[in-house]
Amino acid sequence: MTVEGFFSFNKAIAKMRDHIRDFIVQIRQEAGDDTSDLYLEEKAKEIEKAQSEKNAIPGVLNPHAIKDDEEMQ
Repeated sequence: MTVEGFFSFNKAIAKMRDHIRDFIVQIRQEAGDDTSDLYLEEKAKEIEKAQSEKNAIPGVLNPHAIKDDEEMQ
């Protein structure tokens, strides 16, 4: 199954990355290792998305934390 996945996903990079990560997760789980570091990229994207959604809401940001164009000049 794993080898078939390597050949079937050779054109789709995202699917290939997920397949390889799943394979590594299975290996690490069998060995009893921690697998949380394999999902850092997804966690970072979720945090960035949540932060951008928060910043899009008017009044949520502290006015002192926002840099004005006038202050930068």
